[in-house]
Amino acid sequence: MRTWRANSCQKFSTSNAVVGALSYEAGAIWPYRFVTSIWNTLLQEYPNQLTIETNTPVVSVEKESAGNAYNVYTNHGIIHCNHVVHATNAWMSHLLPSFKTKATGVRAHMSAQNPGHHSYQTFHSNRSWSIIYGENDYDYMTQRPSAKGMGDIMLGGGTFRSKDNGINQIGVWDDSCIDALTSAHLAGILPIVFSRDNKEGGMEQQSRYLQQHWSGIIALTADSLPFVGKLDGRLSGRKSQRHSADSSEWISAGYNGQGMVFAWLCGTALAVMIMGLEEESIPASPGYPGGILSEWFPKELLLDGKRFDRIDILDLADQL
Repeated sequence: MRTWRANSCQKFSTSNAVVGALSYEAGAIWPYRFVTSIWNTLLQEYPNQLTIETNTPVVSVEKESAGNAYNVYTNHGIIHCNHVVHATNAWMSHLLPSFKTKATGVRAHMSAQNPGHHSYQTFHSNRSWSIIYGENDYDYMTQRPSAKGMGDIMLGGGTFRSKDNGINQIGVWDDSCIDALTSAHLAGILPIVFSRDNKEGGMEQQSRYLQQHWSGIIALTADSLPFVGKLDGRLSGRKSQRHSADSSEWISAGYNGQGMVFAWLCGTALAVMIMGLEEESIPASPGYPGGILSEWFPKELLLDGKRFDRIDILDLADQL
């Protein structure tokens, strides 16, 4: 154990506070750049068929009493459409009131830090990290690309470091402020985990510093799994209106802080459902694993009436 620990510390440039390490292939992506690049490509290819509305809060959704279309009421006007996809993660209950007892918002924290002079620069952003210090408690870290290894360190987590061990961050939708203790944890963990003891017994002098810290709202679902699928009238709360195969409401949300893991293929799976191609064997392509939907998409993520009735947000108390 002692040799394994020493080898881990040496290989990953960590301090003796680290008791061991696991290494495996992973990936990192800049989601904002990825999404905006896709939007730009679509706008260029379909200039007369695609409209992108930004900074447009949706006030309500109604199903037309005659016909199959939906009216989506925004502060900029009314959008008419046949399908409505609720891809709003923690904000799903704004337009789906029945989901208030099925999911909740959580204020999570993120930081951007100068890396300082440290040997993990030699990885040149080719490694991402999880700093694990509890069964469900960890921080996550990656480095932005830089030719000299000086890219910003992006470090998030510390949810359970708040005054009430994270409980006071649950059920919060206000991301205009931060929790001081959580941010203090994020600002202080790098010098402890990645500093090496020198011969005099002190810690290396590092020029790391916190550049920015901010909060954002993530979603916790009652069973800790995303919600993906078609919403019938009972689940959407618009059961008095007529539904048909040509118009429906759908959901892909509730990623429990794992949106980078779940969101991409959950969205792909939902697109297959909307097109009615669940039983079709679709060839593999970038962004699609290939085959029939049920062969690669976990059935546990599908939201139906039975799952909806079975779960309750109070069940999270047992998990936390």
